[in-house]
Amino acid sequence: EYVQPMDLSQTQNDITAEVAYLIVDQKQVNVFYRLDSDKYETLDADPEVRSAEGGHLPCGYSSTGWGAENGELRCLSIDFVDDNVPASLRIKLDVYTNGIRHENVAPEQAVDDIYSDDPYEEPDYLAHFDFLLEFDPKFTATGKVFPVNQTVILEGQAITITDIEVYPTHMRVDIAESADNTAWLKGLEFYIETD
Repeated sequence: EYVQPMDLSQTQNDITAEVAYLIVDQKQVNVFYRLDSDKYETLDADPEVRSAEGGHLPCGYSSTGWGAENGELRCLSIDFVDDNVPASLRIKLDVYTNGIRHENVAPEQAVDDIYSDDPYEEPDYLAHFDFLLEFDPKFTATGKVFPVNQTVILEGQAITITDIEVYPTHMRVDIAESADNTAWLKGLEFYIETD
């Protein structure tokens, strides 16, 4: 009941980009899309998220599907922290091919590529797609907020778990640090258990 079908499709330079469906709640948008081509064997995309008017949005995003087969479903997750998801937004996909099959790349080579000191070189883009996504309120899932307000001491520092927010696709643990702490929180490893 919270999956919004989209069926948006654009074709450019023998490449088709299709936005199949969305899962939207107050804090996150998951865009499920495909890239397909008979001409290019391997496609990837650099995504960009903008407001419906093309301006900056206070969000972070990550994409899965690097090295996916043509036509395979991919996901772009867009997270809003302080603000709620707007009524619409725009995603841009700059599509390129790297000319190799990803499964033939040795894992250590892939890691070396990620952490290389070489300057980033923008790929030669083959196509540029621009989709306006308008969210239907009847598919927008409502999250549940569970107040916790419990303080724990970690290595002498007070951390308060204020709330836990539960949405169909993710959970958020909201924390606050004490003004009296003598160190700042760089990272926190934890896990969640049900009753």
